[in-house]
Amino acid sequence: MTKIKLLFTALLIITSYNLNAQKVKLKKGKVLLEKVEILKYEKTHAGNNLSIYNLDDDELIFVKRNVSQNPKNTYATITFLEMNLSFETSSDLTFFKRLINRLLKDKVITDLGIIDKEKAKRFAKKYDENITDRTILIRN
Repeated sequence: MTKIKLLFTALLIITSYNLNAQKVKLKKGKVLLEKVEILKYEKTHAGNNLSIYNLDDDELIFVKRNVSQNPKNTYATITFLEMNLSFETSSDLTFFKRLINRLLKDKVITDLGIIDKEKAKRFAKKYDENITDRTILIRN
């Protein structure tokens, strides 16, 4: 009987997790949430820069991926343009789809494509690694 309760609880947790997962797709310059366009995007500079726009074509977020020959040294600078708020991270947020998923999951971007400014500040504080401040340049 205990095994059945444990199995039922596990299935319930898995089911509730799947119900809360939002399906995000990046397709032809559109960010689709559950098949509904909420934002637009554009990649530039050989795919290393990303601009995220609202549906009125106002640029909201700019991401500059700084690629290094050593993948451990690759990082991204993420800027919330309306707030003049930037931060640097070497986490998996350097991958654009993961960044958009995380912004939606943390409710920085609402289901309507609007940036919550307080949550954006918290997001930046959470992921900021101050990479350029702790980088030492060696010149010959």
